[in-house]
Formats: sequence, structure tokens, C-alpha cells
Amino acid sequence: MDLQSMDSLVDAVQEAEILLIGIGEEWTPSYEDMLSDKNVLTGLEKISGIDNQNLMMTSLQKRYCETFHSEQLEKAYQKLYQLCGSKDYFLISLNYDRYPELAGFEKERCVYPCGNMDYLQCDINCHNELLPAQNTYQSIQNVIKDKIKCSEFQEEKCPYCGGKLVYNTIEAKKYCEGGYLEQWEAYMKFLQKTINRKLCILELGVSMRFPGVIRNAFEKTAYYNQKAKLFRIHQTLAEVPQNMEQKSYVKCENSVSYIANLFVS
Repeated sequence: MDLQSMDSLVDAVQEAEILLIGIGEEWTPSYEDMLSDKNVLTGLEKISGIDNQNLMMTSLQKRYCETFHSEQLEKAYQKLYQLCGSKDYFLISLNYDRYPELAGFEKERCVYPCGNMDYLQCDINCHNELLPAQNTYQSIQNVIKDKIKCSEFQEEKCPYCGGKLVYNTIEAKKYCEGGYLEQWEAYMKFLQKTINRKLCILELGVSMRFPGVIRNAFEKTAYYNQKAKLFRIHQTLAEVPQNMEQKSYVKCENSVSYIANLFVS
């Protein structure tokens, strides 16, 4: 069914006992957005001498994300957080920024299966181990802030094979999944609580890139729960399977813009 009004979504959330949220690629700034920022371009110029392209570009992306450059995205997350209120919720994001937590969502109620920018890993994942990214990230920030010269930057290497370290995201040659598995287990336990409960599922801006993580999984959860409602909002991919039409509400609109314009009392 078409989502006729914003009030319908707000009412469904308020009536629900449990809330499940899926965040997709519409909710992360593109590289084009990032590189249009003057501060990012200045930073890129200062660290352009770093050979490790993953460390260089992802550090810039992390810096850009942590300052919440997009006013509309910040507003959307604030509205989404307000919408949750005191509900029992869990949030899955296909992005590896920390925008949900910056907006107030609890870390223990979020999972990022595509990785995050808090850890580094061996590019070839030789030992399936994660390393804190803080020292490397801070060193790159010191270059950007002119505290050290780019030539003084010392790149960390894998302590096992001596190879290149990259941020722990799906962009790695061999992605180390250990960074999210504990929270994924928490998500699985959360799903057990949704059985035969009034469940509202919000799927926002999720593409078909990893359908098994959110889109197909959310459809399955909604299908088997007779008290569930699924809201799917995406600029171009808002359709649902025929067997889900009676319990789904869809909107062909950019989900960030839609949520940012919600009226939440």
C-alpha cells in the first residue's frame, strides 16, 4: 500500500511495542558530497603524500562524518531518534559511519554489518584480528592540522605479516567480520522478542546491494509476524513483493528528506 501521510507512520510507531530500523545508503554522504567540502579538499591536499589510499580517504570520510556536515541528514537522524522515544528498538545500518550514535541511539542497540571506521585490519585479513584505528587516525589529523609534516607520518603495518593496514570496512580486500558479530548476536536475540508482538519496521533508503541483510530479512520478519507493519521508503526502490502488499506501506521518496520533515511531538 502507498504511504498516504506522515501521520500514518508516526501513529504506527507510537502504537507499536517494538521498533526495528534499517538504514541504507541514502543516509550516508557520497564521496561527491564529501569532496565538495572546502575543508576536506584542504585536508586532502595536505595528506596526499600518504601512499595508503584507504587510510587517506577513509580518514577524511571519518572526519567528515563525525562533524555532521549535512544539516538535512542531522535533522533526519534527530527526528528518527525522537520518533523512537522510549520504544524498545534495534537499528541496523549498512553504512559505517557513526551517525546513529551521534544522534543519540544507544551503541548497544545498533549494528553495522558492513564495518566501521573505529578499527583497522590487515588488508588480506591474515589473522582475523582488529586493531584500534585511533592512533593512525589521530596522526593523519595531526598532518591536516599542521602539527606534523606529511613526511613524518608513520604508517602502521600488520603486526603479523607486515602488510598494509586498512579500515575495517567491506572495502578491504578480505573483510574481517569480527567487528560486528557480537552486536549481530544481540540483534538475533532482539528478533526473538518480536514474535507475536506489535512490531513496526522502518526500512529507510536501503538499496539492493545486500538484500539478505535488511530488505529480504525485514520482509521475512514482517511476513511471519501477524502484528507487524513494514514501512519501506526509498527514492527509487520502494516496491514490495505481492504477498507483502497488505501489511506494507511504501513511499517513493528520498528517505532522508521524508524523515527530516516528519512532525514528531
